[in-house]
Amino acid sequence: MRSSSGNDGFLKRFLSDAEVESVYGIRRKTLQNWRLVGRGPRYRKFGAGVRYDVADVELWIDSLPTGGAGVPSSAVRSV
Repeated sequence: MRSSSGNDGFLKRFLSDAEVESVYGIRRKTLQNWRLVGRGPRYRKFGAGVRYDVADVELWIDSLPTGGAGVPSSAVRSV
């Protein structure tokens, strides 16, 4: 994500929930709900604003399970 200030190659470190939605496709309302119940990526408060560190969001995404049950398709019996 490039800065709006025009500095080529400059990546923002902290993103708003609207920017997380735009970049990662996680809806703002979902992020808000997750904050209330203690789920989702780590966030920080700057005054009244909530911001997500890009590294925290990507670490959280990397920690999510992927690919069904994790069993190779060759091990699944067809009925």
